[in-house]
Amino acid sequence: MGLLDIATVPAFRRLTLVAALVAFAGLPAAPALAQQAAAIPATNAKERPGEAELLTLFTHYVMVDRRDLAASYAQELLDRNLSNLDFVKLVESGKGGDPSKIDQAITRALRIQELQDQASKLYKAFETGKLERARDANEIAANIQALTGPIAGKLLAQAALGGDVHPLAPFRMGRLFR
Repeated sequence: MGLLDIATVPAFRRLTLVAALVAFAGLPAAPALAQQAAAIPATNAKERPGEAELLTLFTHYVMVDRRDLAASYAQELLDRNLSNLDFVKLVESGKGGDPSKIDQAITRALRIQELQDQASKLYKAFETGKLERARDANEIAANIQALTGPIAGKLLAQAALGGDVHPLAPFRMGRLFR
């Protein structure tokens, strides 16, 4: 096995590797890229990155100011048609990277003209997903139950419900469900 064994590189990254090597050599890249793209099967789901990896790559390429790559990974993530709730779960789970870095990357991408379209769609999906989750009756009931439990549960529920919670909120909200 040599220093660069092409068999160990996933197919979707081979294209980037070929482009980098061709650009480094100073050769025109279009013919080599066309041949490489034709060799990659479009339906090979094994080698396609998952949603978490796409989000990580989008965040990375926004931070290093590679706008073309950031836009392509964001578009691929959007093309996966994740529900808004699934996108929120992906961001908050930490599988796609640190949630604060993702937020920072989306905020930065919103200020970059080439990334505004994709970044605004990601931002809207996240905010809409958070609203959908907050309006879910089961989520509300769980937060109300946590408000009446131990202090740690109360603090978590207050944060989930928006921070400023009146001391009588569990009793007032409980009437809504009766």
